[in-house]
This record gives sequence, C-alpha cells and structure tokens, in this order.
Amino acid sequence: MLKNKAFILLLLTAAIVAISFWFYNGYKSGIQTTNEKLREGYTLVNEWVLPDVLDEISAIAWLGDNLLACVQDENGILFFYNLQTRTIEDQLVFAGDGDYEGLAVLGETAYIIRSDGELFIVENFRSDNATTSQYNLPISASNNVEGLAIDAPNDRLLIALKDKDLFNNSYKGVYAFNLTRKTLIEEAVYKIDFQSEAFNNLKTHKIKKEFRPSEICIHPLTKHIYLLEAKSPKLLVLNNEGEAIDLHFFDRETFYQPEGITFSDEGKIYISNEASSGPPTILEITLQ
Repeated sequence: MLKNKAFILLLLTAAIVAISFWFYNGYKSGIQTTNEKLREGYTLVNEWVLPDVLDEISAIAWLGDNLLACVQDENGILFFYNLQTRTIEDQLVFAGDGDYEGLAVLGETAYIIRSDGELFIVENFRSDNATTSQYNLPISASNNVEGLAIDAPNDRLLIALKDKDLFNNSYKGVYAFNLTRKTLIEEAVYKIDFQSEAFNNLKTHKIKKEFRPSEICIHPLTKHIYLLEAKSPKLLVLNNEGEAIDLHFFDRETFYQPEGITFSDEGKIYISNEASSGPPTILEITLQ
C-alpha cells in the first residue's frame, strides 16, 4: 500500500512539474512573441551604456555637437555626456539632493523640475558664472511632476504630471509655465483625451486607458509633442493642437525604465533608461 501511495505521489509530482513547465514556456513564448511585435515598431540605431553615477538618469536634453545634458533623480547635478567619446565631459552642481525628474534647455539656460513642483532655473549653466534661481510652483508631490519641455515660440515651459492632475481627473493635463511672468498657467494647455482613436490599441495590448508621462519633448521639425511613459513603455504623439495622433508601444526588454527623451536638431530620437533590469542607457531609435 505504501509503495502504491509513493508511486501515485511520484506521478502527481511529475504531472505538476510537466504542467508548470508547459505553462511557463507558453507564457515565456507569449512574452517573446509580444516583444518581437513591439520591436517591429522601431529600429534601434545606437546604444550607449552609461556610468554608474547615472543609474538614476531621469531626463536628458540635446546640447548639440554630440553632447547631452543629463540629470538623475537623487542629486542636484547637471551631467554633460558626450555621445561620441561615451564619457561624462563635465558636471555642474546646481542644488542639493532631491528627486529631479524633468530637464529642458534654451540657449545658455537650463530648467530642471523636481517631482514636488520646485523649478530650478540655471543661467549660464555651461560657464563658471552659473547662477540658480528657484520657483515653488502650486504643484505637490502627489502630482509627481516628471516631464518638462521648452516651448520657446510660446515663451513657456510645458509640464507633464505623472500622477494626480491639478484640477480634473477625467483627463491628463499638460500645463505651462510662462517664462516672462514666471507663473504657472492654471488651465491645462493640452488635455489628453483617452477617447481619441490613438488609444484604441490600448485594449489590444490589455492596458487600461491611462497615461503616466515620465517625460515630454517637442519635435524640432514637426513641432509635435512627444510624451514618454515608463510604467507600460510607450510614446504618445500630440499634434500642434494637442490632439493625440499616434501611440507607439515599446518592449520591456529594451525599454525597461524609459525616463528621458530628447531630439537632435535634425530630429533624431534619444531615449534614456534608468538602471533596472539592465544598466542605465541612452538609445537612439527611429520610429516605423
């Protein structure tokens, strides 16, 4: 009797192992198939593995001549990374430690925003005479600011909130900071409408209709607005009127923590990954 029980137990164990193996491989195969399809939406042109000091890289901005300005979400330091030499050329301390998430550059002025809405304006940031001023915006940590873009023709910064909207939870708003008056415009300048056709594929990808921007940037040629999301890696494109016109999905293997996006003057796309399931990276891609 004991031998029979032991034999039956052995059979059950073998069956459980076989079923688990089948489910795991089917699940893994499903992920691989999904990732392969997602990779069809873009081409990886180049990749830069960054030094450990940029493990928490949260934003990047194009400076020209293969140079990017970078911030990370722990220290108030601007890093200058050279794509050609693959090294950090220089750095500038502009403030103390903090959760710095957004970066935009206009001429010799750099704008950095902390997740709680504190805005830092660093003038002459590439010289020995850099000066920093601060503005406390009516934004809280619960809003979790992660996106900042320069909109020079309209004399403003665009601000993207990752979490709670300032006034309305029925849409995701993009807000503006007037550079002349140094004030936040209370009404959202763009309202992301989740009912637009661009979001139809969210259901196909089994993602609920929401968007949590990790960065925002304006294309230098088309002037379209690009919003990056890290949670479920994707890239939303708005036209000049703020209407959603395209939504690109990214695979998690390559875009494991995409937090920053910038464009070269010619429109090349650069996206930065924080260290997560891989090292911190900058990726140059083209969209299909």
